[in-house]
Amino acid sequence: GAIIGDFVNVVTIKDGAWEEPSTWQYGVVPEDTHNVSILHEVTIDSDAVCNDLTIGTTGRLTLNDGGNITPGGNVLIDSDITGTGSFVNNGDPIVLNGTVRQYMTGQTDDGELVWHLVSVPVESIWSADVFFGCHLQTWEETISLWEDVQEHPDVSYTVLMDTPMKGYATAYALSEPGEDKVLEFVGQFNDGPYSIDVINTGTSGDANLDGWNLVGNPYPSSLDVDATGWTKDPSYVSMGVAYWDATFGPEGGYVYYGDGVGLNGGTQFIPPMQGFFVKAIDEGGPYGVTNEARVHSDQPFYKSSLNNLLKLTVQANGYSDETAV
Repeated sequence: GAIIGDFVNVVTIKDGAWEEPSTWQYGVVPEDTHNVSILHEVTIDSDAVCNDLTIGTTGRLTLNDGGNITPGGNVLIDSDITGTGSFVNNGDPIVLNGTVRQYMTGQTDDGELVWHLVSVPVESIWSADVFFGCHLQTWEETISLWEDVQEHPDVSYTVLMDTPMKGYATAYALSEPGEDKVLEFVGQFNDGPYSIDVINTGTSGDANLDGWNLVGNPYPSSLDVDATGWTKDPSYVSMGVAYWDATFGPEGGYVYYGDGVGLNGGTQFIPPMQGFFVKAIDEGGPYGVTNEARVHSDQPFYKSSLNNLLKLTVQANGYSDETAV
């Protein structure tokens, strides 16, 4: 079953186990001479090898406890308008270096900026390498305002960002109307437990504004808000999450999920590299996540087991908002 000679490109042809020959194009389990492309949902339960490893936009790779992957070449998790590849590690943290891509829309056809909340899925980056041509901001809870990391889209200086779970807002400013951008994060993939402190300083005096902290999904996979593996004591942080959806309404808006209820289309699944808001209670505390909360999610969906639930939606002039009782 070995293929002798130069590197050979092989792709998955169906969902299945890495160790199963029928998962692969030529009916051969990959060896270190194979450049592998994952286009389906594949699990690894033992030692796996390859040369280049690409997780395509439809690819879902899961490393189960006891499994390991050793690529000899380049590693890429791809993203485009159709979707983003996903890598979940259910075992001990591993060292995996490569490139993670994240597709985002640019300006509208009318030249309006489209803002996205993002997070960094690798150990550290230089911001101008990834966000060149973009505005980049953080939300500062202590002053209840956005602050620039990169004020000018053609910035020539660089800022090192190495704080896992920190969220950012970005907009592709140098794009032509209708032109999109693919962010490329290069480095060691985030894996294992991470934590960030969330605070509530009460600076503004507005209970609806104070305490909101912009954090982020640090992994190249989705997170399940309802899963185990979170550090979020309800005494100092709200259990819900809110994130900006540029497609909600004419100008975008915030969607929410918490306590089994989704509002404005919010679900329990936080997409890969998605920035999101959580609300600190009192003075706040640590907010963290581990590999146990990582999942694959092709598209958002919402389910609720609540029997007594009333949702009210108001709509006018193309806008809408929703509340739940």
